[in-house]
Amino acid sequence: MRDAHVVLERVEMEWGQFRQIRVVVAAANALGRLPLLSRLESYWDDADFQSNEIVQLRSEVFEASQVPALRSDVADLLSKLVGLCDIAIREGKPIEVRAD
Repeated sequence: MRDAHVVLERVEMEWGQFRQIRVVVAAANALGRLPLLSRLESYWDDADFQSNEIVQLRSEVFEASQVPALRSDVADLLSKLVGLCDIAIREGKPIEVRAD
């Protein structure tokens, strides 16, 4: 059995990618959408998503990935995050976002 803090996957995000995701999330928040992704407020802060939140998080990441104006590298990054959510759902694990 895996320990709760074993790194299953590491997804690196550059500043420009984060900034574009934040623009999408901010616009969605104004419409009452993507509340879990709004936890990624700062590039320099950590965020935790509990195992019971991962299905909704996956839905939000997928929704964000469908924005037509996204750069292709950002869409690819969000696709990787959807896959990470799938692993977390299957394993019943939380997702920890660490800024470093």
